[in-house]
This record gives sequence, structure tokens and C-alpha cells, in this order.
Amino acid sequence: MPRSTLTRLVLGLTAAALALGTVACAGAPAATTAAAATRTVDTIRGPIEIPADAKRIVAINFPEAMALLDLGIVPIGLPTYVPKVPAYDALIATVPRVDANNQIDVEKVAALKPDVIIGSDFAPSSPTQRAGGAIPYDKLSAIAPTVLFEWKVAGGNWQDEASRTAAAVGRSADMTTLADGMHRKAAQIRSTHADVLGRTTWDLVSGQPGAPWYLYGPASSHGVVLGEAGIRFGAAAGQKDNFVQQSGENFGVLNGTNGLIVSVDASGNNALAGQAGYDNLAAVKADHTTVTKWFFPAGYQAANLLLDDLDKALTAYGRNPSS
Repeated sequence: MPRSTLTRLVLGLTAAALALGTVACAGAPAATTAAAATRTVDTIRGPIEIPADAKRIVAINFPEAMALLDLGIVPIGLPTYVPKVPAYDALIATVPRVDANNQIDVEKVAALKPDVIIGSDFAPSSPTQRAGGAIPYDKLSAIAPTVLFEWKVAGGNWQDEASRTAAAVGRSADMTTLADGMHRKAAQIRSTHADVLGRTTWDLVSGQPGAPWYLYGPASSHGVVLGEAGIRFGAAAGQKDNFVQQSGENFGVLNGTNGLIVSVDASGNNALAGQAGYDNLAAVKADHTTVTKWFFPAGYQAANLLLDDLDKALTAYGRNPSS
């Protein structure tokens, strides 16, 4: 073979190899990008692949909605019930609601064209389902990847839901910062009011006129927050259930409790006031009752507001310990 021909052949093969190498290198970032385009989330329905940079998120339950809002992420759809935390009000004023009569409206969810649907439900193995049955998972997952986390009775695991929600949207570090802030506030209250906390017991109650009332235990959504701040439970000490329904004739179980944290109704009133059994309690007569709008804190901003109310209650008790 003539030398000139051989030289042209070698140069041609070298150019081809270089071209192939360039193509291969150019293809590498595309593969990396594709791999990063989704995120695997562990849910009560197993691992779910979701877009790593989801922009259109529908929250179908309030704990996940509060977690997203605490992070500054405004879902494009929300459940009707989201606690009225002041920091949320302007953010969610015009956000469509995706349920009706405590039931998720699948058509409303679909109309929003979400990238991801996120919420919570009792674990599938739980013998107890919330009112109206389980989340319509199959219908929702046909619309978009649907991420469900476990929801325990009375929301005692809301901090876990918040952590998992943050991980799903790639914001774990920010949620940890929020959690740390709440833990510091709880520790400060525990230290500042150590004397009062050491000699008092408290219980958490809610109810409606003429209806059963409820006694909440240490593992309820608010019980875990206030317990971290150092309260000792009275009638609910050792209560395994997150809440126990009580009859109107059974207010007497609270006679030995020094202070009460009471939920307000939709109008901001203490619905238990005016019932003889409640009004005759020692804590009520001594004015050691604190009503709060943050009775079910499923987010860190709400939990901080609940701790503020506890701080005020303990301060007031210290000034007037007559019970």
C-alpha cells in the first residue's frame, strides 16, 4: 500500500475515534441529568419515583400542606382544612381546595395537572381508617405520582411527616433548621419555668356543648410538643391512646389537674365553658385554663405558637399559684 494512502487511512481512523469519543463525552452529562431528574421517596405504598424538581404540588392533607408552607412552598391545591397560621394566610388565600365534605375530589385534583400529589393516610395494614375510607390512591396515582406518609391518630407523628415531606422536595436541611428552632424554644420554656413545671400537672382537652369531650395524651400532636417543653400530664398521664372520648359526666377525672390547655371552636370560643362539670373544676375556678388556636400543631410554625401560649400559661400560673 502506498505510504500516502496508509497515512490517509490512519488519519481517517484517528478522526473517527476522536469523533466517537466526543459523542460519548457529550452523552455522559445527558445520562447524569436523566438520573437526577427523579427522586425515589419511601411511602406507605412502597418506593415512588417523583420529579426531582416538581413545581406543581397538590397537598391533600393538612400535615403535608403545613410542612410545605413552613418551607415557603405554596402547593397549587390544598385541603379545605389548613390551620390558620398567620404566616400562611396571604400565601394560601387564593389556592384552590381539592376536597368537599371531607372527601378528596379527584376531578379537582386532576384539573390542576399536578407533577406530584402528596399527603397522608393510615398505613394500609391499619384496621382503622379515617372517616370516609382510605385515600383514593389508585385514582390519584393515575393523575400523578402520589406520595403518602403514615398518619397516626391525633397526628402524634407530625414531625416525622414534616421530615419526610421535606425530603421528598429536597429540603431536608431547611426542615431540620425549623425543627431545631422549636426544640430550642421548648428547652427555654422548660428551663425558665422549671419551678412551676415541677409542681404542677396539665391536661389537654377539647369538646363541644352537649357533646362528648376529649382528653389528649402525651403522644398526641400537641402532647409531644408540650411534653418536650416539660409539662407533666395529670389525668392523661400514662394514657396510651392519643385521645380518649369522655362523657359530660366524667369531668371529675380532671379534679386533680392544676392547669388545662383547651381548644377553641371555630369562633374562637372555649366550647366547654358553661358546662357545670367543667366550670366546677378546681383549675377552672382558679383561672388556670389557657385556650389556644394551635391545639393540633402539625407544623413547626404552629408548634411555636402553641409553645408561646404555654409560656403565657406558665407565667400566669407562677403569678397566681392558687390551685
